Amino acid sequence: MSNKDKKKNFLDTISRKRKMHELSEKESEPSFWSGIARLGIVGWMVVLPTLLGAFSGRFLDKKFDQGIFWTLTFIMVGLAVGCYNAWRCMK
Repeated sequence: MSNKDKKKNFLDTISRKRKMHELSEKESEPSFWSGIARLGIVGWMVVLPTLLGAFSGRFLDKKFDQGIFWTLTFIMVGLAVGCYNAWRCMK
């Protein structure tokens, strides 16, 4: 077998495997566990920005002696950012 034949055979094998992989991805339904994992990821996408907002707001409230003004503001901003991220992920 010459180098050209080996190369052509190799490229044909790769092409055939890629087509089979793409077809299996299109036809297969997500499993139960992949749905649970996706739900967990989306949950964390909402929780993390909200917690980050709460902690940064709490820091600013202590620094400037503002009560809970910055905490509530940054919780709302974090929640909005998290919901937007979750919505964008689910699209």
